[in-house]
Amino acid sequence: MKLYNSIGPNPHVVRMFIAELGLDIETVEVDLMSGENRQEEHLKRNPSGQMPALELDNGDFLAEITVICEYLDEINGHSDLIGKTAEQRAETKMWLRRIDLQIVEPLTNGFRFSEGYEFFKDRLHLIPQASDDLKAIAQERLKWLDEQLEGKQYVCGDRLTLADIHLYCFFNFGATVGQPIAPSNKNIEEILQNYENKEFSKAIKLIMEIADDTNKYINEHTPWKLDQADALIIATTALNVFKNLCVLLSPVIPHLCKQMLSMLDIDDLKIENLENELVDTKIGDFQPILSRVKPLNIQDFYKKEEEMKEEDNVIQIDDFMKVDLRVAQVEEASHVEGADKLLAIKLNLGELGTKNVFAGIKSAYEPSDLKGKLVVMVYNLAPRKMKFGLSEGMILAASDSEGGIFVLSPDSGAQPGQKIK
Repeated sequence: MKLYNSIGPNPHVVRMFIAELGLDIETVEVDLMSGENRQEEHLKRNPSGQMPALELDNGDFLAEITVICEYLDEINGHSDLIGKTAEQRAETKMWLRRIDLQIVEPLTNGFRFSEGYEFFKDRLHLIPQASDDLKAIAQERLKWLDEQLEGKQYVCGDRLTLADIHLYCFFNFGATVGQPIAPSNKNIEEILQNYENKEFSKAIKLIMEIADDTNKYINEHTPWKLDQADALIIATTALNVFKNLCVLLSPVIPHLCKQMLSMLDIDDLKIENLENELVDTKIGDFQPILSRVKPLNIQDFYKKEEEMKEEDNVIQIDDFMKVDLRVAQVEEASHVEGADKLLAIKLNLGELGTKNVFAGIKSAYEPSDLKGKLVVMVYNLAPRKMKFGLSEGMILAASDSEGGIFVLSPDSGAQPGQKIK
């Protein structure tokens, strides 16, 4: 994906939303001041000429900041920024609509019709005589909003949302064009300050990097293969990092962190615990706090209380024909740094080109075992963005009850790119 970006509050909203989601999206700058957004090339992206625009992986374009943000949130699993439940999403959109129509629209038009007149006069129909009234309406509605936010941490209570980001970006803009927030609107000021000081997503990202590095450290040093003295050094180091991770995560998940620290005989979440090393310390018995999410078996959707009948476990030919299976040849295979089960595989599909996939077959195959091997690929599976990169399909493998993995391979003579029917 690509974000076509420019100066102005609208792109600012989308950039901050992307940052809050922890996404890394390529940006292309469009020169708003020179009118590049009104040129044919950009009008193909967004016929209204507005900014920003999001180019999708399939070449389509999305415009309008709320649409872009909702799309990014949905494809990344729904966050609190829009809402994880129907009620939360409705609440976020309700406040967005109120803020946009009652405050942002008169605020921005008040600017366009006065201070921004010279810039916008050849681009929009302007009504200069309406400027003062529009600015007054924005201030009146701000006073109303301030009353609604009494006692709230954010616009939607204790949940940071797109509504807060929207408010923050346009109030920053208003302050630069002669429409600052009146000092009497203290509740709005406090919420904006809460947001401005919040950098949780950056902190969590760094904490998770420490966790990943620690897992790598343990796997590389294999304490289970060492004698007791050497194994104790690795285990002690890991436990100290575990303790520090709990302390660092405690502002976000305090209850879980307190449970985990209790196993180390630590009964508080003070930041000073980062400096206390666990050496010659008695630790309690391990108690599982969270259960690992089990892999989903699609057949579970079809299970009934009684045993499934053979005739129930059928699909129609039309269902099968939707799956595009192709012969592919492994061109390259390599280990994925930081992944316990995955191999990165580059597949040659003849005239169809190449595809990159991540396959969970590391326990059964070395990369050298796969090079040149013919495999079966699900060619039309939607690409999946993973932590390690983009997986553009799936290779088929069988498995047994003991965890064995067996990659399916077409008979000799099959050629890369051929369709399997």
